[in-house]
Amino acid sequence: MFQAAELSFELIEELRPLVSRIRAVDRGLADQLMRAASSVALNIAKGRSSDAGNRRARYFTAAGSADESRAALCVAVGWRHIQAAEEPSTGPASRYPLEVDASVAIALHDFSINPSRTPRASDGTVEPMPATDAPITASAGDVRRFSFRARLRSFICAGRGIVTMLASQHNAWIHAGATGAVIALGLALQLGRWEWVALVLATASVWTAEALNTAFEFLCDATSPEFHPLVAKAKDVAAGAVLICVLGAITIAALVLVPRLGWLF
Repeated sequence: MFQAAELSFELIEELRPLVSRIRAVDRGLADQLMRAASSVALNIAKGRSSDAGNRRARYFTAAGSADESRAALCVAVGWRHIQAAEEPSTGPASRYPLEVDASVAIALHDFSINPSRTPRASDGTVEPMPATDAPITASAGDVRRFSFRARLRSFICAGRGIVTMLASQHNAWIHAGATGAVIALGLALQLGRWEWVALVLATASVWTAEALNTAFEFLCDATSPEFHPLVAKAKDVAAGAVLICVLGAITIAALVLVPRLGWLF
């Protein structure tokens, strides 16, 4: 029985004191190392319960996270945040700081050079996973059967996302008020079919952009809790996309509604 998950937890235990030491001088690097090491364990655990195609993808993600953990340790050594081995040794453990247990270093090394392997089996040896180098494809057995219950759950999740957006984003409240005003005005002016089509498409584009912007902000906050100038620029660009949609919707609303309102004067 493979012990990949247990070894990934061992990795976290071994890295915990190093993360604390690195955080004292470089909080960003410490957070990156912590996220990468956690990603190894989480993707291994998720891969064990996934189908064949997704399982291999999860293990490759874990391999990338292990490689990122190794790089973060090397960067910490380069900046002298932690101590490196004074005398070179042989084997993969020589690539890591002296404080890191050799078994953890070997585990990171095995994930980095060959993600199709689990770190170690119960007897301490490295054994290959039942996978090939063929492209990841879904076979007929991997495709889940259609389920109305699963589709219902997906609609519930989508509805929960909309509620989250309305509850957390003040701009969504403005969009909701503008949408209600446009609908009321359109009903009062008895708009035609194609006029409604134009307004619905414009309104839907604004709501879609706002939803994507909200999801993007949540993702940025999760991956970079501390301020980062590139993350700030990315958020600004996403907000700019919402503004573009809003300006386009206002233009369409003006082209549709202003001529109708002109008859009232």
